[in-house]
Amino acid sequence: MERVRFIQRLYAAGLSSRTISELLPCVDRPSEGNTDAALERMAQEHNRLSTHIDELVRTRAALAGLMATARAHREGEAVA
Repeated sequence: MERVRFIQRLYAAGLSSRTISELLPCVDRPSEGNTDAALERMAQEHNRLSTHIDELVRTRAALAGLMATARAHREGEAVA
């Protein structure tokens, strides 16, 4: 049951099945080496997600700017 819960937590963290399969040796055969490898892989995924979040924030800001421009244009036409 512990293994299933661990896998569910990994999926909930947004990891792919491929990445999860890379982390399972840490559960199946705990050792310092397996734990270090799992921590490194999770750090890589964390960095990947952080980069993606940064890109999404920039994209959202760009969209907000376009929306503001469209609203200003619409309001300018309504006044004219």
